[in-house]
Amino acid sequence: ANGCSVNPKIVTVNVKPQLQATGTSVTICDTKPINLSPTITLPGNGGPYTYNWTGGSTASNITVVGNYASTPNIYTVNIADGCTFPGATAVFTVNVNPLPSGSFSGDIIKGCAPLHVNFNAVSTSSTDIFTWTLGPIGIGGPGGVTGNPVAYTYANAGFYSVGLTITNQFGCTQFTNAINYIEVYPLPVAEFNANPWQTSILEPNIQFTNLSLGAVSYFWDFGDYSSPNNNTTAVDPAHSYELAGVYQVWLVAFSDKGCTDTVMHTIEILSEYALYIPNTFTPDGNGLNDIFQPKGVGIDESSYRMYIFDRWGEIVFTSDEFRKGWDGTIKGNPKIAEQGVYTYKIAVKDLEGNIHHYVGHVNCLPKQSKVD
Repeated sequence: ANGCSVNPKIVTVNVKPQLQATGTSVTICDTKPINLSPTITLPGNGGPYTYNWTGGSTASNITVVGNYASTPNIYTVNIADGCTFPGATAVFTVNVNPLPSGSFSGDIIKGCAPLHVNFNAVSTSSTDIFTWTLGPIGIGGPGGVTGNPVAYTYANAGFYSVGLTITNQFGCTQFTNAINYIEVYPLPVAEFNANPWQTSILEPNIQFTNLSLGAVSYFWDFGDYSSPNNNTTAVDPAHSYELAGVYQVWLVAFSDKGCTDTVMHTIEILSEYALYIPNTFTPDGNGLNDIFQPKGVGIDESSYRMYIFDRWGEIVFTSDEFRKGWDGTIKGNPKIAEQGVYTYKIAVKDLEGNIHHYVGHVNCLPKQSKVD
């Protein structure tokens, strides 16, 4: 109305852009890696950004390794966009927990299959957890066995590696292992053949053929415990049985590592009866034919009786022991019987229970008189 005019003005306000970034606080185990990457919360002019980390890296992120000796580990990165001042700074705090420390041992690490091993671990904390790998999975040893101590039996020959993972209260782990720690020796294989497997007491000699594998020495037990030759270490022995019966023959085979295998087979000696009674003996003390003694096979020695009579029918000697013959003495008197013909009566029971009676004459020649 007064003729004044108003001219509006446009005011421009320049808002300074801001650049901000944040880091994180993390916890890891000693010697374990972690990737650090800042988060840009205010973009500044939108980049491109440049990075300058503690230690000189210019990458947008870095991987660091936890160091328990200097925990907490502090890492700083300065970020710039080439325009905004000041730039952004992000700080990372890496807290580091210690690793467990320990070792393990086996009570026996070499031996014959099957090998039973007791494993024991030691560590720095009573709260640690132990997880074992006791051999190649699929080859004979299990993995993932937890506990301490633990035991495992290795059934098959070979080498086995053993590993142990120790986990502490912080969840940090240490793995230790021993390659081919366990050695399991193979067993030999014991076997033999007999020729023959069954025979008569009249032909009681058995020849054994050793068929063992992987062995270097042997021990035989013929099951003939009345014989002084019941045992031998020969490779292919022979043995003669004096009595009928069924005998268990054992063979133990030894490897070069001392591992053993045992096999048993039975031998049957069939009973046969035969008795030989000499008709002359010479009790002159020269060690030749000094004893009148029947010999035979298939005899029950517990049921034996022999009587010797002089020419007047008087008993001069008796015996109830099959292996005890007449030495020519009269009724135990040291004086040797006179030269002459004496009568014997013998009763023998065979192994089948049959009783055999014999009556005959024997010439006693104390001076080895010539007999036409």
